[in-house]
Amino acid sequence: MPQLVETENARRPFAVKVAPLSKIEIDVVTAEFFDAFDNRGGKAADVARIRRLILPVA
Repeated sequence: MPQLVETENARRPFAVKVAPLSKIEIDVVTAEFFDAFDNRGGKAADVARIRRLILPVA
């Protein structure tokens, strides 16, 4: 579970601390991101997919 922690940076006094991702998890997210831009065969970019990957869950 992410937690809010204080930092020594005056411009950004708080940060969200999360568990580090494994290489496999990073590879999966990277593949998902690039697949969203796949335009082979005239296919349009999947903007909804990009939003799901980038925007935080409310």
